[in-house]
Amino acid sequence: MYYLDTNTCIYFMKGMYQSILDAFKAHKPEDIKIPALVKAELLLGVEKSDKKKHNQILYAKFLEPFEIISFDDEAAILYATIRAALENRDGKKWHPRNAQYQGIQSYTRIEN
Repeated sequence: MYYLDTNTCIYFMKGMYQSILDAFKAHKPEDIKIPALVKAELLLGVEKSDKKKHNQILYAKFLEPFEIISFDDEAAILYATIRAALENRDGKKWHPRNAQYQGIQSYTRIEN
């Protein structure tokens, strides 16, 4: 199962990285989940967009096949733990925007 971050969704929508396009093609939509927090960030971008109506349609179509996962207390704790570990990785600061440059996968695989 894969949980996508905001940047990965945007990169896919813009066709920016072949590795992300390939990853989407390699997995069924039911294996890909989008956290509610990511959906909120995407919709914020739509609201701020100059092409609001166009992007509303575009993102609605993008989000349609994926299950939206609520962001509960357990998810908040897991997020904080992973983010802190990544920020401390090799003594370097980590941020989602520079994850690709640090060789970190843009999506996260969660094993059940």
